[in-house]
This record gives sequence, C-alpha cells and structure tokens, in this order.
Amino acid sequence: MNCFTKQDNEVQNLAVKKIPRPPNAFMLFANANRKIMAQKHPTESNKDISKRLGSSWKTLDTDEKNKYFDKAKEIDSEHKRKYP
Repeated sequence: MNCFTKQDNEVQNLAVKKIPRPPNAFMLFANANRKIMAQKHPTESNKDISKRLGSSWKTLDTDEKNKYFDKAKEIDSEHKRKYP
C-alpha cells in the first residue's frame, strides 16, 4: 500500500526541480571560515558563530573582501551559463 498522495509527489517534484541560488560573497566567506570560528568557540551556538562571522566580515579589509566578491561573480557567471 502506498502512503504517498498525489500532492506529496508534486511537492517532491518541485523540490527536485528547484535551482539553488549561487552563494554571495558573504556566504563564501562564512563557509570558508565557519569551521575555524566554531573550533575557536566550541561552546557557542551556530547562531552566535554566525554573528561572529558577520562581525568579522564587516571588519574585513577591502582587498580580502574583493577576493570573495570576485569568486562570487565567477560562480554567478558559471551558474547563469548552467541555468540560463
């Protein structure tokens, strides 16, 4: 007996077809630094780690930020080619 309904299948199909958004510069920074930040502050929640990452991003110098912005543009261009 199948316990899935037609609506469940439609929802699953929509989830499969959804195209993920490319990461922005901050998300690339956060992904690159989250593990390090979590190791420095092992007792803090993910919410607090995210706050620390946000503060670090705000104080990051322009040259370092530009590296992440350039990488984000590169990923975005590739994403647009893959999903026109």
